[in-house]
Amino acid sequence: MVDGKVGIELLQIYGSREKYLSAVEESEQHPEVTEKLQEELKNICFLFRDSTGENGEILELVKRLEDNTRKMYRTANARYVLLKVAEDYLANGKTAQVLDGLYGVGVTATIGKAINEYYGV
Repeated sequence: MVDGKVGIELLQIYGSREKYLSAVEESEQHPEVTEKLQEELKNICFLFRDSTGENGEILELVKRLEDNTRKMYRTANARYVLLKVAEDYLANGKTAQVLDGLYGVGVTATIGKAINEYYGV
């Protein structure tokens, strides 16, 4: 496991070195699952873009995003990952700019706000 900030982040996500290594191994053994989850993530982003903005609809999309994140990262702590994603998206960094280019201007801000609302931040 990597030392420093990255190691602390991985510990937050996975809980232990063993769980992290197990998740990596499982991911390597099943690349088709990862590919399917990445496709689902794209679909979720497009659904955020096309949403009417109704609170129930948005929160349902965050639930789907949470489930997808849990499966993609093979962790029970999707909350930690998604709050980091929201922080990045709302900071309007390079990741947000790239994703807005792919899915529509403002979609990352919508996702970031929805994640924070879902978790009560």
